[in-house]
Amino acid sequence: METEDQGSQPLSREGAWSRLIGAVISPLATFEAIARKPSWLLPILLIVLVNVAVAHRQRPGSALTVPNSAVEQRLKSDPTFQRLTRQQQAQELKEARVVAKYVVAGAIYFGVIVGTPLAFLIIAAVLLFAFNVFFGAGIKFKQSFAVTSYASVPYLLSSVVTLVLVWTHPPGAALTHDLSVLSLAGFLSPHVSPWLRALARSVNVFDLWTLGLLAVGYTAASSKRVRFGSALAVVVAIWAVYLLATAALFSRVAHR
Repeated sequence: METEDQGSQPLSREGAWSRLIGAVISPLATFEAIARKPSWLLPILLIVLVNVAVAHRQRPGSALTVPNSAVEQRLKSDPTFQRLTRQQQAQELKEARVVAKYVVAGAIYFGVIVGTPLAFLIIAAVLLFAFNVFFGAGIKFKQSFAVTSYASVPYLLSSVVTLVLVWTHPPGAALTHDLSVLSLAGFLSPHVSPWLRALARSVNVFDLWTLGLLAVGYTAASSKRVRFGSALAVVVAIWAVYLLATAALFSRVAHR
């Protein structure tokens, strides 16, 4: 059992930054403190900021291919557009592409800023339901949300690494190396199906680390009424269902 001298505590687990560090170096004690006094803002805020910076560096390039094509088709099918001179048509297309660029960029930033906390809310709700219904863990939603937030520290670290990679390349350029070397995707043939590669990329060091932290966090939040092994089994099962559902959807879309 972990004991601490009250006169000299090496790490206070009440501060947000201390909890962020503690989730890495002392997860059990940190998540026990989080369960006693839940907080969630800092990790989610950092993830949003880092991913916004990544999105800004990877400004829509290839992402605009489909919108630009759709804009051109819509304009060219418009009788009014067809009556314009070539110079006027070129100007209309140029202005439409600028609008499409800002719409796509806005959608990406909106997705990061709004989608990130929403994803954490959904994950927290699903895990809360699983632990309370099947184990009677008695976990509150704010505890579940806090655990989910601080268990995302590995994802934050992977996002920071991705940010470093994209900022060492020209804007919009394809990365010559990425984090797939830390996943099952690094062991696959380059000729495998895109959906299988996407699935294998999800089985990586950072995601597995996150699963472990989630299991520790929910064990602590349940006042240890749920054992670590059971918590890990629940987390891994839900994660596996999500991966298989995503892979099935990806495969179906790819074969259309």
